[in-house]
Amino acid sequence: IIDLTNRMEPLKKIGFLVLICIISLIGMSQEEKKDITSKHRFGVNTGLTNGFGFSYSFMSNKFGVDLTFIPIYSQKQKLFLCQGIALNFIIRQKELSDQFVYIGNGLVFSREHISYSHVTGPNQQITYVDYISKKYLYRAGGGWGIRLKGKNKLDWTFKVGVMWYSNWRNSHGVLPSAGLAVHYKL
Repeated sequence: IIDLTNRMEPLKKIGFLVLICIISLIGMSQEEKKDITSKHRFGVNTGLTNGFGFSYSFMSNKFGVDLTFIPIYSQKQKLFLCQGIALNFIIRQKELSDQFVYIGNGLVFSREHISYSHVTGPNQQITYVDYISKKYLYRAGGGWGIRLKGKNKLDWTFKVGVMWYSNWRNSHGVLPSAGLAVHYKL
């Protein structure tokens, strides 16, 4: 039997610190700003929690959502999918920037069709191998971010936080997380 109590202690401490930070940042939110002029944005995102690829962002006065997705296919029957979602809560709005806290998750999936043959045994028998390899990686996390509003319709978003990852088999853990996105205001 595996004793997970000692392994869970760091996760509890990190989760408690993230919760305290989020509550503190929400408490600092005191000013109200006018409506955001453009609520829809499209661009690219790269980050440990939400993945990388094309990104769509929707922001209201206090809440927002970021969707990230990219499918990659190759000629050798390989498939790679990376997708993620983040929910944002704006804690401070200014003319040229927004500060927010976020929670998000992402999934990476890859599939490859593998086929080969080799010679085995004393009779030099040919063995054919044909199978599909599938790999998954799940990530979830949260933290703090800032969106820098450009006057040329480009927004830059920076995120830092903590993430948990797992491949649903034997690998899992907690890591610092960071992300960068560039969006064009529609």
